[in-house]
Amino acid sequence: MLANGETAFEMARLIDHWSSGMTLFTNGPMNMEKAQVEKLQAKNIRIIETPIRALEHQAGYLQKVHFEDGSHHALKALFARVPFAQSSAIPKDLGCAFTEMGHIQVNDFKKTNVPGIFAAGDNTTPMRAVAAAVAAGTMAGAMINHELIVEDF
Repeated sequence: MLANGETAFEMARLIDHWSSGMTLFTNGPMNMEKAQVEKLQAKNIRIIETPIRALEHQAGYLQKVHFEDGSHHALKALFARVPFAQSSAIPKDLGCAFTEMGHIQVNDFKKTNVPGIFAAGDNTTPMRAVAAAVAAGTMAGAMINHELIVEDF
């Protein structure tokens, strides 16, 4: 797992049961409270603070983490919480407001701050799941339909 600070501790708690041999790469000095480090160590989660130089792969399959000190660590998978970025500038160009994490800000009915603009799915939430996207899209569609009926009636 590649993370540091509160994110590292949160991710470790969430995915500890997925692997019996988890290693936490902090990519430099760890930024966690002593109690958090003790809990990770009690779960036999190895912590490596050495700065990372590169990730090695073959045909897209991870092989090793290479460190600045010349050492390396073999691996087959790496969990990381990478920053979210919108794949389109259209919401920004329309004037939509965004959350601190970069998602389009919507209300419970999937309405943005721009009249007539609704958003649903991965661009509005960090919760990546088909079921959540379908539910959000269903809500947005129903509310768009409602607005069109009200406008026409």
